[in-house]
Amino acid sequence: MAGQSYNEGSTAFLPKHLSIPLPFSIRTDNCQLDFLSLGALVHRLDPETIPFPHARSFEVHVSGGEYNAAANLASCFGPRAAIATVAVDLR
Repeated sequence: MAGQSYNEGSTAFLPKHLSIPLPFSIRTDNCQLDFLSLGALVHRLDPETIPFPHARSFEVHVSGGEYNAAANLASCFGPRAAIATVAVDLR
């Protein structure tokens, strides 16, 4: 984009007059991901109008702040985004 910089001398992706120096450098080589969100996923099990104990099927809806950030960023702006989370082993 015209008038914007990305990691020019360790600055954030902002218009040049608003560039903020960062204490680290942002990779500009060809990475597999543009954005990685770290956090939890929330799974909602939706049996629609049937009480859950009597339902034979349900839809799974995934959400959560970290998931929403990655999904909406990818949907709106097109970067390669992902989320990393941890699942508990209940065995």
